[in-house]
Amino acid sequence: MFHYLFSGLALIATVFLFNQQYCMKGSMNAYFGLYRGAFDSSVISLSSTGEKIYPYFELNELHSQLDRYFERNLKPYCRYYTYEINGSKYMSEFGPSKVVLDLSVKIDDFSSLNKSAVFEIRRNANE
Repeated sequence: MFHYLFSGLALIATVFLFNQQYCMKGSMNAYFGLYRGAFDSSVISLSSTGEKIYPYFELNELHSQLDRYFERNLKPYCRYYTYEINGSKYMSEFGPSKVVLDLSVKIDDFSSLNKSAVFEIRRNANE
């Protein structure tokens, strides 16, 4: 009888740990997926008159892109998430040329994920 109880507990623990790892891996993939385009699509390099200006991050567009990205790619793996974008220290004439993203993800009662990333616009050597 003890073997049945032990086997049942081992099965429950295995399923719990599998789910834990699945959600953690999905959250990490969503975090690393940020480097593929959510920030690139919010960079503005032309003025309203069409002149070429020093590129900057449009913060409203960036928030919109990140909301859509996290809703699609992070929400299925966690209970809730919060993020904060800070670019006020790096303001140029038009907007920030560098932003810091702080991401906090609560996967379940036992695990969470806290990550930070810095995105910066740099000029190429041949410009």
